[in-house]
Amino acid sequence: MDKLLEQLQDIWPLAMQAPWGFATITILVVTISWTAGRFMFGERLKTLNARLEARNELIGEYEKKIKILGENYTQPKSQENDYAISEEQIKTAKTIAKTLPGKISLRHDMTSYSALQLTEQIYKIFKESGWGISKGIVITDDLPDEGMALSISQHTTASGRIALAALKAAELKFAIREEDLPDDVDIRIFISDYPTDISNRTEKY
Repeated sequence: MDKLLEQLQDIWPLAMQAPWGFATITILVVTISWTAGRFMFGERLKTLNARLEARNELIGEYEKKIKILGENYTQPKSQENDYAISEEQIKTAKTIAKTLPGKISLRHDMTSYSALQLTEQIYKIFKESGWGISKGIVITDDLPDEGMALSISQHTTASGRIALAALKAAELKFAIREEDLPDDVDIRIFISDYPTDISNRTEKY
């Protein structure tokens, strides 16, 4: 601001000699500056509007694709209700499980939908039968061919044997593994991809 005043002071005598010429030049400079600024702002605004329109068109295309996918979506086979055990099987298992409740460690493969579904049903059987249950998820490549594995200790507890009997009565397929279990766990159940041929559950163990 000080420099501007100094410049005005330098040219003021000249401006006073031709005031109208000075005023005309000043008006022209202001007009040109305003016109150039408006032009540049207008171009910038056009660019931003063009980008906004392009983005809206892209969003519209994605919305159409999502709508089409939603209309054509069919539930994957692996997520259909092929793994559910019947209420009769649940009732049979609960009848036995209630005789001597214990504690179960229940784990399922987090990558399998069928494992999650069957885990919830196994949880229902034992929880409603008075068992203490700890639940969790695991990722492992040690998957039982039967889709479910029951881990018992070398000296199986009475409650552990009851759990085995309950699942056998429900005609569920499972592998039996022997391992060291915590003192407060009677049996550990791990569920992965359960077989689709669930109607055939008569295998003896």
